Amino acid sequence: MYSKKRSKTLRQGDVCGPILYPKFKSPPQQVLRPQGWAADASVNDTLELPADSRRVVVVSHCCEFNETKRAQFLVARIQDFAPNLSPADRAAIRVANDAIRESEDDESDDGERYDYIDTFVLEPIPNCFVEPQLVSFTTIMALPIAMASNIKALKHAELEHEHREKLRKKLGFFFGRDADDIDEGEKTAPPDPSPPD
Repeated sequence: MYSKKRSKTLRQGDVCGPILYPKFKSPPQQVLRPQGWAADASVNDTLELPADSRRVVVVSHCCEFNETKRAQFLVARIQDFAPNLSPADRAAIRVANDAIRESEDDESDDGERYDYIDTFVLEPIPNCFVEPQLVSFTTIMALPIAMASNIKALKHAELEHEHREKLRKKLGFFFGRDADDIDEGEKTAPPDPSPPD
């Protein structure tokens, strides 16, 4: 799954870390910090998120690592399989790295199916993790491009091209899959935008 050689820049699918990563269990807290003791001191408005140390996978496309092109790049959290998953379920999730497979359902419109669309399985990496891990697409967040060199310094592994393509296709399907619209009868009018008296 992993290349024996390393690229000079970050690439999609690179396994890096650990870095502080939001836990996503509770909403961020707004914090106001006066910049001095004077009554008219400016106030910095920030958000604080609970975080812990996690490894991440780069999910931005390889060509995005250009400081003149993008101000941010994207990473996703690496996490354990849920402990209650059966060996059969774990095996099915691993097979689903191939996002598009022939459907066993005769009623399928196009003969294809998509399984476990929000994850990608990573095989163990020596001195990093000893069990297969999941990349969770629902945890994707942006980092400033100025952090790219710091993240590269924490790089543990680089995907082989074959597996990078699988990750890319699965990410593309996760964000680009079709969805039915909500019936007009189930929608409501937006709230009145006029300010209260």
